[in-house]
Amino acid sequence: MKIKLFTLALLSLLIINAYPAVVSSQSSNLSIPSITYGAGEIVAANIGPTAPAITSSGGSFEVVLRSEYASVNISTAYIWSVKSVGDSLNLLNYTVSVVKVGDGTYKVTLPDNVEEGLYDLVLVGSAVWSVPRSVWVVKEWPEVIRFVENTDLHFIVGSPDPFTGDMNRFTAFTINNLLKPDFVIWLGDIADNAASAEYVMAQAYRYSYLYSIPVLSIPGNHDYSAGDIKYPKYLGPTRWYRVIADKLLIIGIFSSEQGTPSWQDLAFAEGMLKTYNHIPFKAILVHHPPFYYQGELRTWYGDEQVLKPYAPGVTTPVSSYWSNNMTALRYFLKLVEDYNVTMVLSGHVHRDFFTKYTSVRTNTTTLFLTFTTTAHGAALYNGLSLMEFNLTSGELSFPIKPPTFIGFANSTMALASNSIPIGVTYTYMNVIHSKQAYSITMVNNQQWLNLTGRILWSLPWNGTDFNAKLALNNSGLKILSHRIVGDRLFLLIELNLPYKGSADLKLYLADDLTPPEITLKSIVPKNPIVNRSTTIYLSLFDAGWGIDPLNIKVMLGNKSLTYTITPQTYTSQFNEVYLTISTTVYGKTTMTLPLTIEVRDLAGNIKIATFNVTFSASATQTITTPSPTSTPAQPPTSTASITTSTTSPMTTPTTSKPTITTTTTVTTYPTIQPPTTSIASSTTSQPPTTTTVSTTSPTPPDLTPLIAVGVVAVLLILGLALILRKPKK
Repeated sequence: MKIKLFTLALLSLLIINAYPAVVSSQSSNLSIPSITYGAGEIVAANIGPTAPAITSSGGSFEVVLRSEYASVNISTAYIWSVKSVGDSLNLLNYTVSVVKVGDGTYKVTLPDNVEEGLYDLVLVGSAVWSVPRSVWVVKEWPEVIRFVENTDLHFIVGSPDPFTGDMNRFTAFTINNLLKPDFVIWLGDIADNAASAEYVMAQAYRYSYLYSIPVLSIPGNHDYSAGDIKYPKYLGPTRWYRVIADKLLIIGIFSSEQGTPSWQDLAFAEGMLKTYNHIPFKAILVHHPPFYYQGELRTWYGDEQVLKPYAPGVTTPVSSYWSNNMTALRYFLKLVEDYNVTMVLSGHVHRDFFTKYTSVRTNTTTLFLTFTTTAHGAALYNGLSLMEFNLTSGELSFPIKPPTFIGFANSTMALASNSIPIGVTYTYMNVIHSKQAYSITMVNNQQWLNLTGRILWSLPWNGTDFNAKLALNNSGLKILSHRIVGDRLFLLIELNLPYKGSADLKLYLADDLTPPEITLKSIVPKNPIVNRSTTIYLSLFDAGWGIDPLNIKVMLGNKSLTYTITPQTYTSQFNEVYLTISTTVYGKTTMTLPLTIEVRDLAGNIKIATFNVTFSASATQTITTPSPTSTPAQPPTSTASITTSTTSPMTTPTTSKPTITTTTTVTTYPTIQPPTTSIASSTTSQPPTTTTVSTTSPTPPDLTPLIAVGVVAVLLILGLALILRKPKK
C-alpha cells in the first residue's frame, strides 16, 4: 500500500510539472536593486570607468593594480560587453591573455577577432575583480572624431537643490547618447564633497546611462580631500594620457584646491609632450582655466604687461586661480607654446568663455576652452558642448550651436553662451527610481534643437522579463531590443524628441493598482498652540512604482503648505517618502483644522487622507488627539473647505513636471535567457562567445490553473490512501 501511495503521489507531481517552471517577474516579491547596485572600488590604478585603455583587436595594454591589490595574483581574464548591432543587442565575451610583467603589473593581450566597442575587464585570481567600461577597442578611426564635453557634474548635489542636479545629470547623459559621440570628456568636480558615496553614484550613473560611450575624465578641486583622494578608487587615475589614431595626444592633469596643477602634474604633462612630440595634435584637460577671458589674445608666456596676476581693479586675462602661482602659469604656457598644444579644455567657473591664444614668440595658436557647469549652479545656464576634430587638418568645429554662440569673438565680459543649454527651461529629462519601476520623463523645449537618436541603457534589474508603458506627445520612442544579462536590463531605445515633444516611459516589474499609504507620524509640540510654530511629520509609502515627488499636495484648512521632502535626491528609490512641514496658525481662540494630504504614485493611483489638528489658544488647554480619516483613490465630492482635483498638476516642492496628455500603450516583453558565462579556474583559454538574441520569444504559459488542479489531485489521492489504510474490524 505504501508503494501504491508513493506511486500515485509521484504521478500527480509529474502532471503538475508537465510544463517547465517559470519564475515571472510579475511577482510582487521581486525588487529592483538600487541604481548603485554593482558599483564599487576598482583594482586598477592606470585604467578605469573614466580612463579606459585604448587598444585594437589583437592589441595589448598594461594593467597596474592599485597598491592595496599589488600582491594579488591574476590567473585569467576576460572582457565582455553588450553591443548594439543594427536593431539588435549582442552579448560579446572574449577570453584574453594575461601575463605578469612586474609587481602588481600585468600585460593583457586581446584576441584578433575582438569586435570594436567598450568593454568591462574582469580579472580572475583568488577572487574576481571587475574594472567596468575600461577597455576601448577601436579597429579604425574616422577622419573626424566627435566628442561631447560635460563638466562640474557635482554628484549628488545641485542648485537650488539636488533634484535639479539629478535632472541635469540625467538630461546631459541622455543627450550625450543622442549626439552619437566617439567619446565624452568630463572636466572635473565629478563629486561635490569628494565622498565615496558620490563616486559610487558617479560610477553607477556612468555605467547605467552612458554604457556604450567611452568617458575620459579628470578630477577638480571638489574631488580633492586632504589625506585621502577617493576619486581613483572608483573612476580611474588623476593624471593620464591617451593617444588617438596616432594623431591626437590627450593629457589629463589634476588641479586641486590650490587652483593650479602640482609640479608633479606639470612634469608629467611635459614628459608626455616630449615623448609624443611626433604626434601632430595635442590637447590638455585641466580643471581650473588659466584664463578668465573671452576673445583673442596675442602675447607670450613671459609678457608681464599683459599677463599680470589678478587683483581687484587690475585688468588682466589671467584667472584668479592661476594668479596664485604665476611661475606655474608661465611654465605651463611655455609648454603650450613650445609643443604647439592644440587646445586646453577646462571647467570650474560654471560659465563659458573661449580664448584664442596666439604666441608672438612661436607663432602658434592654442584654443583655451572653458565651459559652463553641466549640473550645478551656473552664471547663465547649465550646458554641454558637442565638438568635432579633424585628425588631418587639426580643425575644431561645433556642429550644434545655440543661437547665442559667439565662439572666440571678443567680448567686454568674460562670459559667453556657447554651450548647448539644458535644464527645465530648455530640456527637461528625469528618471525616478523605485523598487518596482523606473519612471522616465523627457521633454524638449528648445525650438532650434531636434533631439533624435539611439540610447543604450544598462539598468539594475531583477527577474527574467519586464513591462513597458509609454505615453507620447508629438514625439517617438521605440524599444528596439532588450537583453537581460544577469542582474541587468539592457535596452536599446530609438528616440525622436522635436520641439515641444514629450515622452513618458515606465519600465516595471508588475502592475501597480494600489494607492499609497499616508501616516501622520508626529506633531511637535504634541499639543499645538496658535501663533507659535508647529512642525508636522508625515510618512508616505508605496510598495509598487513609488511615490511621485512632483505630485504631493498638503493643505491645512484652505491654506496650501510647503514642505521638506526626504529623500532629497532622485538617485534614491521613492517607495518611502517623508515630509516635514513647519507652519504657524494665527488666531485668538482654539481651532481645529483639517490637515489634508493628497498623494499620487508613479502609476497614477491617488490617495487622500485628512487628519483633524487642534491648535489651542493656551498651553494649558487639553488637546484632542488627531484622528485620521482616509478616502478612496478618488477624491470626495466635498471635504469641508478643501477642494481637490485628480486631473490638475499638483503643487510641487522644487519644480514642475510637464503635463502629458496622450494615449498609453502597454507592452509585455517576454523572457530572454542570457547565455551562461563560465570562468575557468586555470589559465586555459576559453573560446570567446558572441551571441545574438531575438526579442520575439513567446510569452511563458500561465501555470496557475494547472498547479491548482495538481494540488487538488494530490489531496484526493492522500485522502483515498488514508481510507484504504483504515484497519478492518
